[in-house]
Amino acid sequence: ALASYNVGFGHVMDARSITRNQGGNPNKWDDVKQRLPLLSHHAWYKKTKHGYARGLEAVQYVIRIRNYYQA
Repeated sequence: ALASYNVGFGHVMDARSITRNQGGNPNKWDDVKQRLPLLSHHAWYKKTKHGYARGLEAVQYVIRIRNYYQA
């Protein structure tokens, strides 16, 4: 939900699709966060429905929010 708020639901769905195609679990944040940054690379985002996204920023955003929550 946090990543969707930052980068958009469609882009998170694209990252989940990449995760599934690479054998990861699209329902686990640890798997999806590894693939979100791929959406800023032409070789990957041209294959997705929603195109280019700054996925690394969304990952960093979620990490910061989770750190604030734990503090």
